[in-house]
Amino acid sequence: MGDRRVALITGASRGIGEAAAVALARDGFDVAVAARSVEALEKTAARCAEQGARTAVIPTDVTQEAQVRNMVATAAQRLGGLDVLVNNAGGSGFTAGLADLRPEGWDKLVRLNLTHTFWALQEAGRRMVAAGGGAIVNVASVAGIAASPGLAPYGAAK
Repeated sequence: MGDRRVALITGASRGIGEAAAVALARDGFDVAVAARSVEALEKTAARCAEQGARTAVIPTDVTQEAQVRNMVATAAQRLGGLDVLVNNAGGSGFTAGLADLRPEGWDKLVRLNLTHTFWALQEAGRRMVAAGGGAIVNVASVAGIAASPGLAPYGAAK
């Protein structure tokens, strides 16, 4: 492992997650990247490797608790520890007014944007406490501050 620290980034297949992974690699971290799309993750991992990072591609559906917990364990196992967790995965998925929103739709978006964060925090937090420290970044959205029509569950979760 050497002196490099290890970061795990969810939602790393594009956008903010991809940029965070590349920036952390540039700053000397080895990076584990997680999202659903293996092909996109491999591209992100290749960009990180260009910065000198060792990488781990971990296909993960963050709406599934077992996959989230396994993601954290796999990152630590493959790269030799876990120093930073970036909870970035999420999305709005669909829009519906509250009057038309079904409970299943609410649950789906809250699980995607909030519940997975709890699972990852819990799993990574245990490891970080046992190792003497670490850092966790939870990516939020302006939707958590300013309401948008049709995005009630997304805004509440962010």
